[in-house]
Amino acid sequence: MIQELDLKLLPAEAADEGLIRQRAAERSGWPIGELSDLEVIRRSIDARGSRPVFRLRVRIFRGEQRPAEPALLDRLQMVDER
Repeated sequence: MIQELDLKLLPAEAADEGLIRQRAAERSGWPIGELSDLEVIRRSIDARGSRPVFRLRVRIFRGEQRPAEPALLDRLQMVDER
């Protein structure tokens, strides 16, 4: 199962992969041991308040692995030389 979540973290917390996994598990309601993979899709800084925070959009995987991204060169087409 795949789920996308938005997380709000302090700058020191956003650098800790283990803490991101823990917060994602808490937010989703899944046990942390059942998260098979985590992917940060988007990371932005919100500095509007007195304390800046990171807003992360993460995709979590439960019982399956993240699909491999195709290599960039595989998507390019050869151009005939003239």
